[in-house]
Amino acid sequence: MTALLLGMLVFIPARPAEAAATWTLDTTTTNSSATQNNYLYSTSCVSSTFCMAVGYFNNGTSDQTYSEDWNGSTWTQVLPQNPGTGNNELESVSCASASFCMAVGQYIAANSYDSTLVETWNGTSWTTDSSAPEGTASQNNYLAGVSCSSSTQCVAVGNYYGSTTNQSLILSWNGSWTVTTAGISTSSTQYNELASVSCPSATSCFAAGYYSNGTVDQTVIDALSGGTWSIAAGVPNTSTSQNNKLLSISCAQTTSCMAAGYYVNSVDEPLALVLSSGTWTLQDPATSANNAAFYSVSCMSPNLCVAGGFQYVTASSTNQNLIEEFGGGSWTPDTAANSSTAQNNILYGMSCASTGYCRAVGFHSGAVFQNIAEYATYGIVVTATVNPGTLSFVTPPGNLSFAPVTLTGVNLSTSTTETFDVGDNTGSGSGWNISLSATPFTNGAQTLAASDFTAGAPSGDTCDSGVTCVAATFGGTYPYTLPSGSATKLISAAAGTGLANQSFSVVWSAQFPADAYAGSYSSTWTLTLASGP
Repeated sequence: MTALLLGMLVFIPARPAEAAATWTLDTTTTNSSATQNNYLYSTSCVSSTFCMAVGYFNNGTSDQTYSEDWNGSTWTQVLPQNPGTGNNELESVSCASASFCMAVGQYIAANSYDSTLVETWNGTSWTTDSSAPEGTASQNNYLAGVSCSSSTQCVAVGNYYGSTTNQSLILSWNGSWTVTTAGISTSSTQYNELASVSCPSATSCFAAGYYSNGTVDQTVIDALSGGTWSIAAGVPNTSTSQNNKLLSISCAQTTSCMAAGYYVNSVDEPLALVLSSGTWTLQDPATSANNAAFYSVSCMSPNLCVAGGFQYVTASSTNQNLIEEFGGGSWTPDTAANSSTAQNNILYGMSCASTGYCRAVGFHSGAVFQNIAEYATYGIVVTATVNPGTLSFVTPPGNLSFAPVTLTGVNLSTSTTETFDVGDNTGSGSGWNISLSATPFTNGAQTLAASDFTAGAPSGDTCDSGVTCVAATFGGTYPYTLPSGSATKLISAAAGTGLANQSFSVVWSAQFPADAYAGSYSSTWTLTLASGP
């Protein structure tokens, strides 16, 4: 018997659209004092039961580092160290676990220059890492972003003052520090600044910021690949005559990122770039009226990112919190919470755990600036692509032999049973059929009638051991007379049945007339397996 196989069919599941989330104001967030300015600039959430937020407050004389951690019910103030006698400010934090975080910023050193500030969290307290290097000595150095892919691998980015202007700075840590300044700035005579970094793995990172083209600011993204940092090609801007700034970046995978910020088109407008299939493209946010900007973005999966910032509200003449989510290829505005419509509210930090739990932090105005935090839970859309297989005989049909019969002067009959194992792994649910054609049975001296050979109804149709499936339901009229010449359907599995691997049996019967010639009779049967009932 000869088996003919069917080509594969394509099945790709569609992704449903996201529903907008409503954010809730967290009244448990703390401040250094109700009479001191407090600013939260960044947060990092490992889960719904641990987040860390950092920033700084002003004690009336200078800025001092500030942090608080979330335990699932309340925020608790845990003040970091302050190595400088002047301003000490934390701009960004990244946590690999509840027992390891790294926060970065800058402080005024004894030489009166800004120096890189790195603090590490061990689960209970902060410690200043005095070994953190500078971009250049006796010049201003700033760290604006940090990302830790593990408790032993972190990257911090910012800028340092070069010979004439600010230049991009990257510090990598794996127990010791490595400084990268070469190959990450567009020009040594125009300023370059990195504002954020995201490392989806120990060997892959993306840092986002902006540079001056001599007239306006333009987007820039540096990428770590193969152990080397370089400027990514093809990063777009809304216009080469408009300011475009990237202030945050988040990568759910090594091939999937979103960078966010703003551009100036008479007023500030949110800016977002998406990396997919190796190409960066502009993704116009939902909010574009009045003044608005994204200051932070966090991606909990390649299909869902959440960006936060502010938008100007004409009715109240205040800046109010702005939150939008990107899913299914488009933006959806969320309902953000605010301290009051009469106060300015700005979100600077956004962090979403992979479980769909998100936290945003920032500050609002009043008699003084005070910290603000809010949270939301998202229903994560988990996508999977099921690639099609083939429709085939798991075990190709083999040769059949009827048991020998002995002529006795009367009509004789004999039978044999054949088991088929069909594998419908196309994922189409189209059903399938087996058709049969045959050459006449002959021993060279005598040819028997086709009607002498029949097939019984298939039986024992079961899914193979360890296989979950809906067994085929067969159509056809039995007993089935073996045809000669053109193919005729023998077995038919209706649409929606017959998927996966399953076995069934067919009993073939042969009738030999009393006057049959003795000898060995043979016929060639061609069984064809095809899609559709």
